Amino acid sequence: MGASMHIKLNELQWIGVGVSAIWFHVFAGYYLHGGTRDVDKWLGDARQSCDGVLQLNNDFAIALERKEDRSVKVSENRAEWIKCRESARKKYDLLAADPYEGSLPLLFALDLGTIGFGWLIAWFVIVIARWIKGVRERLGNKSLLQGRG
Repeated sequence: MGASMHIKLNELQWIGVGVSAIWFHVFAGYYLHGGTRDVDKWLGDARQSCDGVLQLNNDFAIALERKEDRSVKVSENRAEWIKCRESARKKYDLLAADPYEGSLPLLFALDLGTIGFGWLIAWFVIVIARWIKGVRERLGNKSLLQGRG
């Protein structure tokens, strides 16, 4: 059997790993949930559009003088309204069936990219902090040496 690989992390690195895991789930969950909310909003808007058209057509039908013509027109309007609502529902079912098809790999790539960018920023901050610390130490040593001479 081969030796198992064991990576030793300090406390700050463990915190970074934990924050990265939390970020991954929050980022993905937020956008996945947002995708379903957009589809639901679209259905609501489509239904309101159908309802508005029905109301407008019925308002015009009321202006007809003969009662029989009005009844026929209102029935026609209702049939069109039902078609409109069914059409909206069919489109919603297609969108809601798999709203993430094809976009899931992109979402995970963006998610991992933001985590990688966060680690890069953390690394950059550490490098700058160590550089500043080194400069201070060299300047402090020079002034100590100059003070003795």
